[in-house]
Amino acid sequence: MPVQIFTTLNDPSAIFSTIASGINAAGDIVGFYGTATSTNGFLLSGGTYTTIVDPLDTKHLTEALGINTAGQVVGRYQAGSGDHGFLLSGGTYTTIDDPSAGPAGTQASGINDRGQIVGNYTDSTGLHGFLLSGGVYTTLNDSAGAQADSTVAIGINNAGQIVGSFHNTSGKHGFLLSGGIYTTLDDPLAFFGTTATGINDAGQIVGFYTDSSFSVHGFLYSGGIFTTIDDPSATLGTEALGINDNGQIVGFYGDDGGGHGFLETTVPNPAAPPGTAFSKPRCRIRRRLPAPPPTWCCGRRTRRRSRAITRSTTSAATRSSPATRWAQWGPTGASSRWAASTAATPPTCCCATPGPAASRSTTSATTSPAPPSSATSAWTGRSWASAISAASAKPT
Repeated sequence: MPVQIFTTLNDPSAIFSTIASGINAAGDIVGFYGTATSTNGFLLSGGTYTTIVDPLDTKHLTEALGINTAGQVVGRYQAGSGDHGFLLSGGTYTTIDDPSAGPAGTQASGINDRGQIVGNYTDSTGLHGFLLSGGVYTTLNDSAGAQADSTVAIGINNAGQIVGSFHNTSGKHGFLLSGGIYTTLDDPLAFFGTTATGINDAGQIVGFYTDSSFSVHGFLYSGGIFTTIDDPSATLGTEALGINDNGQIVGFYGDDGGGHGFLETTVPNPAAPPGTAFSKPRCRIRRRLPAPPPTWCCGRRTRRRSRAITRSTTSAATRSSPATRWAQWGPTGASSRWAASTAATPPTCCCATPGPAASRSTTSATTSPAPPSSATSAWTGRSWASAISAASAKPT
């Protein structure tokens, strides 16, 4: 069974929270963190955190939100009265403002390897998603409901499939835009809304939802199945925000200390260490079976002597054969062999007169105890009854 490995991400400059929002195929991660005076973007690559701040940021707020395989980063910064999107490519910042945006501005949220950028802008009517491709802005409005002016585009893959969220009279919903068709995405455990935030080239989608107790959980939607993603350290919710083509997921979780980024990697269940029971090939398990019924001599039980006599009357070659050993040490409840031999030849006593329990020995030997009703061989799956039958069929 696959194993989920969660790694906490905290920018060393963070005082309040770290949020991981995007990841590319190389495992480079972008996001943002809070200090006492500002919110700054970051790039985590090769284990090193690099701060990202747009030079036009005058409000001390820059957020890195998406990254592609080439290392191009998109996000938003604040200046003047509103937001502006940005593209960071080759060390150069380029402002992204949808021409239809009002004073509240534009935010760039995702970028694919073709350089297509998605995000949202605000005008007098509300929120609208946009696609920027080849220098052309295209407005995206999911029309499912009365409040179609509340569409936010967040992620895009190399096939041009776009995910995001919208509001209507029934609440907040995720969406997938593929081939010009909008498909609504609602996690079945959601009660107060679903948001889709990222999509990879395999069509796997991540996001988050709010349940009936107002708790927030991340999700992975893959092959038509929703899987909840909760960081094991979370006490105040988890949000999955980005996924790459390797299936690695980033996001953040909350606890009493604030917000923390996370990286989730799913790996196959590791093999058992060499030399352990589970690493060895299965083999036949030989069970030590009970000794023969006791004989009596001078009123005393002489189980050891009886066994010694039996062994001494058997040749070495016969004793070493599997059939003989099975007959002598057959499974629990298979004492019928001993019963037959004892009934045919009553135990010999060293005295002239058999001990007072001679008849008891015969009775004990000729009555085979019933095998346990539910006992089952752990390795073969056979019932004890079948094992007894197999033992009886073997030659002595």
